[in-house]
Amino acid sequence: VSAPWLKKFCIVEDHTSSCHVVIIPRSDDVFLGVTIQPNNWNKEVSEIDKQTIMDACCRVIPRLKEAPVLEDCVGLRPMRQTVRLEKDILRCGDKTIKVVHNYGHGAKGVCFSWGCAIQATKLVKELLSKVGP
Repeated sequence: VSAPWLKKFCIVEDHTSSCHVVIIPRSDDVFLGVTIQPNNWNKEVSEIDKQTIMDACCRVIPRLKEAPVLEDCVGLRPMRQTVRLEKDILRCGDKTIKVVHNYGHGAKGVCFSWGCAIQATKLVKELLSKVGP
C-alpha cells in the first residue's frame, strides 16, 4: 500500500488465525501480510486472504484503511519448525561442494532476511577461508 506517513514496522503473531499482522515500511511502499497456510501452493491472489490481511492490519493501525493498494502478490515461502542456517560440506562423487543452507523462514522471511543474510555471509566467508574440503 501507499502509506508514506508510516515509519515504523509492526508484527503481531496470532496463532489462532491463518494470518499474522506484518506491517513493514519500505522505500516506496508498505508491505502488509502474511498468511500462514501449510501446504497451500496456490500462487493466485485470494480475495479472502487479501481482505483478512487488510482487516487485521487495519485493526492495529486504523489509518491504513485510507492507504491505496499498489499491488497484490503471492509468495510461496517454505517453512520448517526452525530455520536452517548452517554450513555444510557435501560430497558428490570425487567432488567436494561447500554449501550454506539458509531456508525455512516461512512467512517471516521478510523479517528474518537481514539477520540471516548477515549470518549466512559469515558462514560463506568461513567456508571460503578454509583450505581444502
